[in-house]
Amino acid sequence: MNDDLRFILGEAIKAPSGDNNQPWRWKVQGTVLHLWDESPDDPVSALYGGTHERRHSSLIVFGAAIENVVLAATTRGYRSEVQYFPDPEKPDFIASITLTSDREVNPDPLAAGISLRTTNRRSYRRTPLTSRERSELTQAAGERGSVVFIDAPKDLDALAADAAINNEYIFSVKAVHDYMFSKITWTKAEDNRMRTGFYFPTLAAPPFSWGAMQLLSHWPLMRVGAAIGLHRLIALEQRWVYRQAGNFGLVTASGNEPEDLVRCGRSVERLWIMAALNGLSLQPLNGTLLFAENADTPEGIALLTPAERKRLKAARIDIARRFGVSPDAMAFLFRIGRAKPPSARTSRLPLESRATILSREP
Repeated sequence: MNDDLRFILGEAIKAPSGDNNQPWRWKVQGTVLHLWDESPDDPVSALYGGTHERRHSSLIVFGAAIENVVLAATTRGYRSEVQYFPDPEKPDFIASITLTSDREVNPDPLAAGISLRTTNRRSYRRTPLTSRERSELTQAAGERGSVVFIDAPKDLDALAADAAINNEYIFSVKAVHDYMFSKITWTKAEDNRMRTGFYFPTLAAPPFSWGAMQLLSHWPLMRVGAAIGLHRLIALEQRWVYRQAGNFGLVTASGNEPEDLVRCGRSVERLWIMAALNGLSLQPLNGTLLFAENADTPEGIALLTPAERKRLKAARIDIARRFGVSPDAMAFLFRIGRAKPPSARTSRLPLESRATILSREP
């Protein structure tokens, strides 16, 4: 692999992914990059992202990775041609990207923001975005996904409550609890070793809560806490944090086909990078939406009670109503605003573990 391809793929793997699971596999064949889905298919992963037959968030993730390739390639003088789902018989074969050297290609200004883009879970200031900021973010997202912003206090209060349902279920549904805590690393040494999941300081929890969270990672203790309503108190605190933002935003997809969602993911990444270049902080809040979308699947029925599923679906309808969109079009919910920089960043797997050099067609 030459230096240009190594650099471009190094930028690609900086894309966001649910629970930092980094589900991509890049197969390199000359100057053609083949992107494959290696998402896990366990029940809780299926609740958050869908199965390989019924996926949502993973497709957004792959779109973000593709966009990083396209942006980074311009800085090395390559134009990119993206072919989505090249083989209908292989749904995990997400895309092929052909890179062609072209002296007329100019670096895309957004490429400079790939390394700046990160999730910030701190409290934000409540100052709404300016009209200029909204315009720049919308233009950056482009036509692959539509962006809607909300800043009315009543709507922000309700959206924060809807988003915090995800946090409540993390601390009250055993399978979800066990899954999420299995993704947390508590020390930098552990994070450097694992390079997946959440490094605890990135969750922006106050230092005095670290010991308590480690105790609550044990389900028998959390079950006792849930019996006295501790899960609701945790969700209430997160609801307050979510409300500390000037705006909530939603990116909608143009359709529900897999290619539509991958294209929408490219818009999400462009918007997020533009936010970073403008000094804005952003936090995805898709948990409740994804839970709701998969509530009536076999995984949802097995893991959630009828009351929990009903509440999720009501929240999904409420989110769609407040943004004035169809529930089926919703792809990426987030809060955005001004905040101190995040307290830490989570590590990534090395490129060598995510890329394979091919000697023949996949």
